[in-house]
Amino acid sequence: MRAVENITSEELAELLDRTLPVETEPTVSLATCDRHGPHVRNVSLVRDRLSFYFATSRDSEKMGQLKEHGNVEFVAVLRGETKLGSLRVAGTLVEVAGAPLR
Repeated sequence: MRAVENITSEELAELLDRTLPVETEPTVSLATCDRHGPHVRNVSLVRDRLSFYFATSRDSEKMGQLKEHGNVEFVAVLRGETKLGSLRVAGTLVEVAGAPLR
């Protein structure tokens, strides 16, 4: 296991390109929290180099939890040539306005 602090952003991007390709839009397990505790659900992830995005309704319970606490974490399964691994990413929500889904 290698911590992000031990590799450059270029090395991390190359690792992600091999194990979590941009074109795959994988399903990840997203964790949020409210006053009752943690909530985990699956969402589709979109990756742009070292940025991660997922879509949700602004009126959803998930978005309410994200707005209230601002912290988010997800786990993605990584598929390598010879074995499986996982990537755990924790950060702060930044809401990005986009086109409404139809």
